[in-house]
Amino acid sequence: MFLCVRASGESYALPLPHVVRVLAAARVSPAPGAPDWVLGVLNLEGRALAVVHLARRFGLAERPLSPDDRLVVIRVQDQEIAVWVDEVAGILSAGPGGPAAPGEPLSRSRALSSVFAGTDGLVMALDDAVLLPPGEVIPAPEATTPDPEARP
Repeated sequence: MFLCVRASGESYALPLPHVVRVLAAARVSPAPGAPDWVLGVLNLEGRALAVVHLARRFGLAERPLSPDDRLVVIRVQDQEIAVWVDEVAGILSAGPGGPAAPGEPLSRSRALSSVFAGTDGLVMALDDAVLLPPGEVIPAPEATTPDPEARP
């Protein structure tokens, strides 16, 4: 089972067991020094989550961010991240034939684990580890306490 999302007019599927929750678009704080595909940091119940812009991550054409967009919180490499998408389309199963390994030249894409037919065309199942590969792990900012002697 997969959660189907859309970004820049393309359909992608995230493995449902890795999906923690779906949120409405929310304020994201800048993350200086982060890769350009990281929009920033989301405060989710006191935890700082990196926010990955899916379209930007894959070099797709971008549209302006909208309050109707969604954040999909997933667990990747023992940490949670939020993925900014245009839309959540629903839950999909791969169908009777199951997902198929992508053919050439797509089989060389580290991002795709499989492809299958959806109601609106092909759906590309993502290897969610590619969203935040090892070596590109974004550390959560450390909590800071105000200095009582600092002046405004």
